[in-house]
Order: sequence, then structure tokens, then C-alpha cells
Amino acid sequence: MNKLTALDRAYAMARPVVFAATPDTYDRPTPCTAWDVRTLLNHLIRVIDQFPVLLAGDKADWAGAAFTDDPGQAFRSAVTANLAAWRKPGALQTPGRLPGTYWVDINLTDTVMHTWDLAQAIGHDLVVDEELAALVLETCTDAAFLRDRGRAFAPAVTVSADAATIARLAGLLGRQPVWGSAA
Repeated sequence: MNKLTALDRAYAMARPVVFAATPDTYDRPTPCTAWDVRTLLNHLIRVIDQFPVLLAGDKADWAGAAFTDDPGQAFRSAVTANLAAWRKPGALQTPGRLPGTYWVDINLTDTVMHTWDLAQAIGHDLVVDEELAALVLETCTDAAFLRDRGRAFAPAVTVSADAATIARLAGLLGRQPVWGSAA
């Protein structure tokens, strides 16, 4: 599967989860320990929203607000602009000092993992796109952006080799594969 198809499928997987988040869930904790649902939802949408800015050669504002009252509409608009930006000729070769392929991997990883995080936090039964999850797991297994985990990723959590693909991805990215379980 190519990266643009993967992004489209990641957004299709995320869409029902984003739409299931309601104001009564916004204060719930998430697997991203410093974030509640509102903060996680804002981050998920904001990152999608900022890739067109980055691909245009401008500085992305990853921390800005992404939605006020309607995360579903903000998500739809962000996805439309995001996919249009990635589909422009040369997008996977740009921008600047890091190639677009690096950024598309971050876009994919952020979307897939935070979709899982959000589903866990709101109790939504996530329908996992297995082929997509396998692609992101494979990408992350040797991803440059994971070499220096810093504040973006916790240390990997050991997960059984026969666990579901999304659980192995969660563990690789520092989450308990069954959220709320002890380390």
C-alpha cells in the first residue's frame, strides 16, 4: 500500500472515533498521560491540519487550537486539506531539510496511534484496519523519529509477539496494549 492510500485509510479509521467523542467525554483521561480527551482530540486534528502548512514550506504550529465546538467538522476540513496537500506533485520529496517521506510517516503514525488512544479513552470499539496497522508498525520499527524518543514517545512496552498488530504498535510507542493495565 502506498503512503497516500495509507493516509486515506488512517483517516477512514479515525473518522468514526472522532465523531464518537462528545463534550461529556472531553475530561476523561487518555493513554497519553498528560492529556485528557479534549487535548488529545485537539492534537490529533491540529497535526492533520498543519501538514499542509509544512508542505507549503511554512512553519507548522503544532500546539494551536484545532476546534472549538465541532471536532467532526474540524476533522473533515483538516483531512480534506491534508490529503490535497499530500497529493500535490513532489509532496513526498519536500520540504526543506527532511524529506516528505519522513513527514508522511509521522502523519500516519500520529493518526493511527492517537486514533487508538482516543478510542481507548472514550470506550469506542475501534475497527482496526489490519493492513494499515501492519504498515505503521513496520514503519515505526526502524523509524528515525523513534530513535530519540524525547517527550513524544515513552519507552517501549513489552508486548507478546502474537498480540494484535495495533497492540504491538501501542507497545512500541510506549503504551500499555490494554490501556489501564499496570506496566
